[in-house]
Amino acid sequence: MGTRVEPPCEKAAHWSGDTVWAATVDGVEVAASWAWTEVRPGVVVLSDPNGIASNLRCRGASAPEDERLAAIVALNRLTHELPWRETVCSILRMLRRHAGLGTPATPRVRRTRTPSMPC
Repeated sequence: MGTRVEPPCEKAAHWSGDTVWAATVDGVEVAASWAWTEVRPGVVVLSDPNGIASNLRCRGASAPEDERLAAIVALNRLTHELPWRETVCSILRMLRRHAGLGTPATPRVRRTRTPSMPC
């Protein structure tokens, strides 16, 4: 996993960045990348839920349009199940502490079920 952070341009602006998750599945390297924005300290969200880039593909779609929609839904589920928010908030806490900005970012995690990735 890797995360890049863009500091806010103005004092009141939001922190933003992008995150990449990668893994090897059955000998094949797969990855997904998305942009995020911190809407308030400790709350990071996808900047564009439809703009997740990945080399993952869904099987079983009958048409290219169906595959694209199924992939968007599956990738959104994946991003909601991975602990990337905690990592981003930890990074933002360190950056704020280093810059003397205060306002600690604490992740707000809400998990109700075990992770899965059906398409």
